[in-house]
Amino acid sequence: MKTKIRGNTFFAVLIMVFCMHAIFGGLCLAIADGEGALTDIIITPSLPTMQVGQSVTFTAEGRDQSGNPVAIQDPHWEAEYGTITPVPGSDPPQCTYTAAMEGNGYILCYQGPPSQGGVNGSTDITIQSGGGASISVYPGQANLLVGQTQAFTATGFTADGAAVVINPVWTATGGTITQGGVYSANNPSIGGDFTVTATATINGSSVSGSATVHTIRPEDLQSINVTPSSVSMTAGHQMLFQAEGKDQAGNTYTVDPTWSASGGTID
Repeated sequence: MKTKIRGNTFFAVLIMVFCMHAIFGGLCLAIADGEGALTDIIITPSLPTMQVGQSVTFTAEGRDQSGNPVAIQDPHWEAEYGTITPVPGSDPPQCTYTAAMEGNGYILCYQGPPSQGGVNGSTDITIQSGGGASISVYPGQANLLVGQTQAFTATGFTADGAAVVINPVWTATGGTITQGGVYSANNPSIGGDFTVTATATINGSSVSGSATVHTIRPEDLQSINVTPSSVSMTAGHQMLFQAEGKDQAGNTYTVDPTWSASGGTID
């Protein structure tokens, strides 16, 4: 059977051996005391900085007046600006703290119920916002003719770049947008650059992402380009043609043209 001997205990054993030897010589000088009483509790990690939503496990270690380890009996935890979950059976005692809001919080460990005012130790915690979290809106830019619609999607990312599912609130200028992300350029008198914005909460912080919508009236198109522009075909064959509109700046637009053809038929 193996026996663990703490520093003070080992010292006491040496003194006991010395005393037993001294007894035979008619003298015993002293018998050292064992483990001292708890006088301090050290919390680690000390003075951490956390992000809202982040979790950290803290450890409480007891010390006597000489700085030697002492067991903490009946530990009780409390905290501010976050939630705590003690780790069952941990020795020394541990507790997981999850930051709930931005600000200056703390975590504290008592020996015995806090109402008894026993020995305790604490550390302050600096809690920052979701810092670095972001929302990406796709597509990032859309060109629309007044009266057209465009579906947008949004993906959230944490500070470390991990994608998270979000349920954003959609807002828009220059038109209307559904809470499913479908934008309508439905103001017939307006053309210009507008914004679609998705806002959601990521790790306890409000985060927004946006896309740009450029709209013009159909009558402001400068040209319609058909591709392919020239093709040789044999009788009975078919060819798919596509058309896109362009404005004065060269921006392209999806159009729904009326098709006509000579020398054949077109659907």
